[in-house]
Amino acid sequence: QWEPERWRARKWRPTEETLARAQNALFIDVTLSTLGQIPSYRQQLLRGADHWRTVLDGASNVDVYGNNGVAAGDFNNDGLDDLYICQPRGLPNRLYRNRGDGTFEDVTENSGVGVLDGTSCALFADFRNIGLQDLLVIAEGGPLLFLNQGNGKFSLKQGAFQFARPPEGTFTHAAVADYDRDGRLDIYFCLYTYYLGLDQYHYPSPYFDARNGPPNFLLHNEGDGTFVDRTEVSGLNAENDRFSFACAWGDCDSNGWPDLYVANDFGRSNLYRNKGDGTFAAVSEEARVNDVGAGMSASWADFDNNGHQDIYV
Repeated sequence: QWEPERWRARKWRPTEETLARAQNALFIDVTLSTLGQIPSYRQQLLRGADHWRTVLDGASNVDVYGNNGVAAGDFNNDGLDDLYICQPRGLPNRLYRNRGDGTFEDVTENSGVGVLDGTSCALFADFRNIGLQDLLVIAEGGPLLFLNQGNGKFSLKQGAFQFARPPEGTFTHAAVADYDRDGRLDIYFCLYTYYLGLDQYHYPSPYFDARNGPPNFLLHNEGDGTFVDRTEVSGLNAENDRFSFACAWGDCDSNGWPDLYVANDFGRSNLYRNKGDGTFAAVSEEARVNDVGAGMSASWADFDNNGHQDIYV
């Protein structure tokens, strides 16, 4: 039951402030010089939501929110970071190869990763331990795994993700880590809201501590380009009913095992401590990281150089 009197801010006091000054600019915007010669950059990425709402077919349920991600990785092993740009539905995602001279080349069509589904995020990772970075794409209809063929091309892996039950909501994010330390990268997927038309689809309730969201998933890497659902056996089904926007792996207790933080909208976020035996324990309350609010993203870093990883939400 929602008890608003328990969540009133009674006092606010700043305790620390850090200022940094420099005579010259610390960063220089190189977007135009690196991407300006690419037609798809000028024709698609430079145009905003107002433009695409007048061009894309709204009757086909096409909408533009502008919350799409970007991934950096060296897909061709030339020692240079390439870029994969996620786009709204109806616009193809883009793969830009780093030329090494401060500019990029659009290689989307040749590589085979021009996904048209609305894509919230993507990431490069060597899921097969063969020295090639594969591409994981988080699209509206579900995750897609593109296997790196080593010749500049990717192939879509059919049946890559074996969920224990069909996902019932929209995917928003994914993060990878070797949670069981078997030498292979595993994946945790975040889901935000149930699909329209399902009986479970409702507005977040209660609004500031919603517990009616779709479940997230932990997928274990089998080493052959396939992943098996380990959500329930790992204990990550605990408190697994929120509106999750993002997740991040880190080591909160410095024991060498990846722990998991999940940033949730409309309520508390989750911290799961890795017990080192393939299972997790929900410890957000005892760790005092409930973070009741609109969680949108999270990252780990040792910001005060004390040897312990901190969480920024």
